[in-house]
Amino acid sequence: MEKFKQLLFSENGIKIVNMLFFLAFLAHNLVFLVVAYLVWILFLAFCIKKAASRTSRIIYGCFIVFAVVMVVLNAVPVLLGL
Repeated sequence: MEKFKQLLFSENGIKIVNMLFFLAFLAHNLVFLVVAYLVWILFLAFCIKKAASRTSRIIYGCFIVFAVVMVVLNAVPVLLGL
């Protein structure tokens, strides 16, 4: 787990997030999409911790809210069987 955190929060972290979104787009798979959003949320949370300005933290927070809403909108219909 520690190696994954180091990899995600390195310079290649956003590349991992982008690759997961690309796989979700190609595969049309809900699992890939939810995992991509969850990894993006982790990445953004790290960015909030490292951000120097308050404005950056607010923007990252807005992106986290967006990602959570997207996970809920994609996962709830599947869980409810719609």
